[in-house]
Amino acid sequence: MERPSLAEIKAHDWYNGPVPTAEEVKEEFDRRKMLLNQENYQPELKTPTGTPDPSIYGTDKFRSSGASEKLERVAAPYVPEFRRYTQFFSTYDPEQLFVTLALYA
Repeated sequence: MERPSLAEIKAHDWYNGPVPTAEEVKEEFDRRKMLLNQENYQPELKTPTGTPDPSIYGTDKFRSSGASEKLERVAAPYVPEFRRYTQFFSTYDPEQLFVTLALYA
């Protein structure tokens, strides 16, 4: 398949179609944000109180990153009550995240 020329792109219906105004774009994003806020609002979840059971965090042994003994880290069981406060996603290696966290803790 050959790439279209600039003239062919400018002649296409997609290029010449309707374009929203800045105000319409703002209104659409405000509407989407409101829907997301409503979807994520969780008033029925109570803020955790007290001290959680340490077993939910995995091992109670902490070693420096230079330890000769290799620990295998596993994810702690999912605790729904903590979701609002601790959920994040990353593509980094879990070991690197832990070492970085331990460095700044």
